Parts: sequence; structure tokens; C-alpha cells
Amino acid sequence: MSQDALKTILLSVDALSRPVFGADDVAGWPRATFQALVDGGLLRQIEDASFVTCDGCDEQCDEEVIYVNRGDCGPPDAYIACHRREDIGRVRVPLERLRRWAVDVSSLAGMLARELGAHGAAEEILPGRLWCLGRPAIGARRVDVFLARGLTWADAEARFLDVGRVAECSTALILVPFQVPASSPLGPDAKVVLLRRLLTVNDRALSLDMTGLQAAIGKGRARRVQAVIPFATPEGCTWSQVMIEFVSDRLVKIVAGSVVDHKDFADMGFRNSRKSKVHEEPEPDKLWEFFRAFASQEGCISWRDELDVPRDERHKVKKQVSDLRKRLRAYFPRIPADPFEPYRSLQAYKTRFILRLADSYRQTLR
Repeated sequence: MSQDALKTILLSVDALSRPVFGADDVAGWPRATFQALVDGGLLRQIEDASFVTCDGCDEQCDEEVIYVNRGDCGPPDAYIACHRREDIGRVRVPLERLRRWAVDVSSLAGMLARELGAHGAAEEILPGRLWCLGRPAIGARRVDVFLARGLTWADAEARFLDVGRVAECSTALILVPFQVPASSPLGPDAKVVLLRRLLTVNDRALSLDMTGLQAAIGKGRARRVQAVIPFATPEGCTWSQVMIEFVSDRLVKIVAGSVVDHKDFADMGFRNSRKSKVHEEPEPDKLWEFFRAFASQEGCISWRDELDVPRDERHKVKKQVSDLRKRLRAYFPRIPADPFEPYRSLQAYKTRFILRLADSYRQTLR
């Protein structure tokens, strides 16, 4: 019965309607389970119900609650006035029966972050839909964990389209309350796991099955990451204070606040490790070529532009932008913000920093 109550709540979290439970809904739950859900913050008491099912007869009509103030004699009395049967009249309703509780998904995210042992509080990325729970150690790996609500809803693809936080993670785990989508709008690389199989009520408290979570992730293989020395970005520098200018096929000029330097593709982590051998001159990877093409568009790519990209291959551009975002954030770790503007507001991929080709270099390409 304890797990049934918890699953009922998680099912409501994945529902489109506001997840609210009345006193009649929770009456059959074990008292300890109900208290654990309240203490854990998953259930939050809200305003009393203004309508309730009348129990004055077997018809079970939903009627409006009428309150009668008793002045200084105590709390008001609550009644239902029956308008269908003359023999019923006024039916008294216990105040306890009018209590209601809403499911607090933000508190659920906070509880999960604490169970995972993540540093800091859960961060709400999309209001009411997506939370970052931190980057805890699960097994032998660091994993970026998220809680997502409504991945199966009709608006999921549009709402989650421009979320770069998940795509830039080397290992991302998405916890969903009750139902796994057929295809995740957060991308194919993220692992989606059902929370209803991991969350339990034990000893009158909510707990997360870390063993089951580790098994759900699997061992996998860690992505190979190039050793890169981050750019010497001044403290407090923002993307608006950064300029990256291609001066040749392999070299860029970087201005970050008061710091000016020249770096090549290998310095920035764009070396093709498959083709470049120790005794040979290193070669840039394909992402560097995309980066240079991005610079030729002055740091903005829109489908309104005359781009030689078929419609069925545009998802590749989205993936390249996602990979480029990861590289830039790794090279400029002191700038916490996303290096790209939100796609949805502009309907374009646009850098928050100046990205261009030097005039002298552009002339050599003509």
C-alpha cells in the first residue's frame, strides 16, 4: 500500500492536470506513508476544497461548501445544502475532509538532490518541467542527473528543444516520474530512467535506490576527452566581452576582457585524435571546420539563411552546436553562462560572443 500511494503521486506528476489530492484521496493510505510524503516535501498542504462529494445519500453529488462563522467560539462550521432532495436539507462536513495537498515537484527535485549527495540545491532549468540535480558520483563515474516532467506531453519537443544543459553533459541521466517517452526530446545520448522503480518509502521516509540507479546507468564507456589548458579568462568576464576571430585555417585570435592571445585548434581541444599521430603534424577535427564555418556567418546560423543543408540533415547542425557548446564551456570554464543565445527566441543559433573571420583571412578565401 505504501508503494501504491507513492506511485499514485508519481503518476499525477506526469499528468497534465495540476496534481492535487483531497482528504478522501489519501484516506486509504497508511498514516506513516502519508506523513513521510508530507515530511519529505512531496505533498504540500494548500487551500481547503470549495466543493466536496456529499455523503448525505447514495447519489454522491459534488456540492459547494458553505461556511458558517462561529465568531469567537472556534473555527467555522462547514455545510453542504442539498438542492435535489427535500429530506436531506443541510449536511455538515468535517473540516478535516476539506483539506487538500498539492504535489510539490520542486521539493521532489530537492529531495532527490539530497539523496544523490549532490553539492548545492536542485536548479530549475525549465519552470515546472526540468531540474538539474547536480553531478554526483554514481558507481565509479560522475553523472549529470536531471528530473524531467512531461516528456510524453504533446508540447515536449517544443519546450525542451532549446535546452543545451543536457546535451553538453558527457554522461546525462534523466529521471522521469512514471512514463518513459518513445523518443526523448532531450536527445538520444541521455539515459532515461523511471523514478517509480527507484523511489521508495522506508522507515517513514523517502529514499532513493542507489544500487538500482547504478544498475540502470550500466558500466558504459567514458568518452575520451582531450587534455586542454583552459583560457586565462579574467575573473568576472562574460561572453559579451569575448571575441574569437579566425586569422587562418588553424589559428584564432581571442580577446577576453583585458586578455588577448592567439591559439590554434589543438590548444582549444579541436585536435583530430584519430588522424593525428605523435610524430605527425596534428590535424583539426570536423567540429573545428564547423566552428570556422560558423565564424564565416558572423556567429549566427538561421534556416532563413542560404545554407547548403538539406532539411533532413538539420539535426546534425543542432548536434554540432551542442558539441561546440561543450568545447567552449570547457575552454572558458570561468564563464558559467551558455555561450549561445536561446534558440527559441531568435529561431537561430547565435553566439553570445563576437565570432568572425579576420578581414585579411576572409580575403584569402575569395
